[in-house]
Amino acid sequence: MKKLTRKIISFILMILMISNISISAFASETESSFKNSNINKCNIVITDDGVYINDIYYTQEQFVKLLDTAVVIDKTEFKNDSIKNNSVMRSVGVQSATGALIAGTWWIPGVGQVVITAAGVVIIGGTVIAAGTWLYNKVVDWFEARAKAEKYEEAKEKGEKTDNHENVEGESSLPTKGDSYSSKDLLDSDGELKQRRYYDKNGDADMDIDYQHGGVGHEFPHRHYWNNGSRGSAVPF
Repeated sequence: MKKLTRKIISFILMILMISNISISAFASETESSFKNSNINKCNIVITDDGVYINDIYYTQEQFVKLLDTAVVIDKTEFKNDSIKNNSVMRSVGVQSATGALIAGTWWIPGVGQVVITAAGVVIIGGTVIAAGTWLYNKVVDWFEARAKAEKYEEAKEKGEKTDNHENVEGESSLPTKGDSYSSKDLLDSDGELKQRRYYDKNGDADMDIDYQHGGVGHEFPHRHYWNNGSRGSAVPF
């Protein structure tokens, strides 16, 4: 009986020792990670005209140019159905061209990671940027514009309608000017699609897809790309 008791006590002591070692290792790893995150954290000071990032000064214009070098690491879109009942996310979230909330991580050389969370929080180099500052607004505006441009290019490549789309009836042709990153469909008297036109960032005609028109020797649909206000030759869809 005594031998059995000693074995049980020894077993319990062994478990306690192993648990203590695991807890100590976890605590040490957590502390190390916390220290490393503090070491890598950017020191950001926002002024009226610019921002200091790790003691390097950037004007607002220079910072926007930094954003132009951003490389996407991860990006997620949360559709309206998942955010429509969340007033905080609706008010501070970064909305894409589709009305979805953009969240993700991007990398800027010399600065580090730029993170936009699902709650609309902007983090640069590990530092949370206060909402309402010009820096916060620049980041939000830039990534919103980028999302809109990417969505437009995707629709144009696939020949699909853009989010800003209009049907035109009773006209012989489509205008060469439209809304930024939009598209228009020209419909015939029967409501059939004759032509789809895309308008670039500046609202200029960018590309046409012809679905039907007079003449011979044409294969439909086909594309026409615009350059400096002139429509190019037909190319296969």
